[in-house]
Amino acid sequence: MNEQNLGQAAASAQIAALLELLPTLKAELRFAGCNEGAPLFRRIEQMLSELHQAQRSAMDSRFASTAEIEDPVAHLQQYRFLAPVYHCDGHGHVQVQQPQNHQLYSLESLLQAIEDKNDWSRCFYMFEAQDPVWLAELAEQLANRAAYHTQCQLKLSELLNQRSQLIGLLQDADQWYWDAENHHLLLSLMATIESLLVDDDSDELEQEIERSMLNALKQRLAERYQQLVD
Repeated sequence: MNEQNLGQAAASAQIAALLELLPTLKAELRFAGCNEGAPLFRRIEQMLSELHQAQRSAMDSRFASTAEIEDPVAHLQQYRFLAPVYHCDGHGHVQVQQPQNHQLYSLESLLQAIEDKNDWSRCFYMFEAQDPVWLAELAEQLANRAAYHTQCQLKLSELLNQRSQLIGLLQDADQWYWDAENHHLLLSLMATIESLLVDDDSDELEQEIERSMLNALKQRLAERYQQLVD
């Protein structure tokens, strides 16, 4: 990639890191008893909306044509996720530092190329051979702005068998891309959440935290489903 694309990739990575951090902050505030109607929650929602818009703009400006990618599934199989580094600035604020991504193609350009070539069956077969850690990292990096992102998330939810990883993947499922074409999948997703509520062998405190989060998520998904069918 040229210098301009490297700069765009770094900016996109920083946006992705913040989009990963802010929902976690929301969950921690919720567990601490903070009211979701509080100004802090509204500000976080506003920041998330602005970051998603910035992410969409950045993605739309990069790799406008994916025809040059001959085998996007093979490239995706070799894709390496770079973990952001969090550190304190000495004033009580968390700073996010994202290593520069020198990979040939961005994650989104590979996914778009797979969508353009309608090669999801081969892609999902590849997922089945990948390490669960790689799958969980992919789930965290998905932009959730297109139907194929939701397809990926649902496939990943089938493959991630560890309870904590699955709950981590599903905690923001109401923010995935849902429309009139795929809204019926919300019903099966709510059934998955119901099974997680029933099948719980964690300790009492952990059960209470997970139950609260999952019930809130199920309610948000039900509201999202109702919005789409009305």
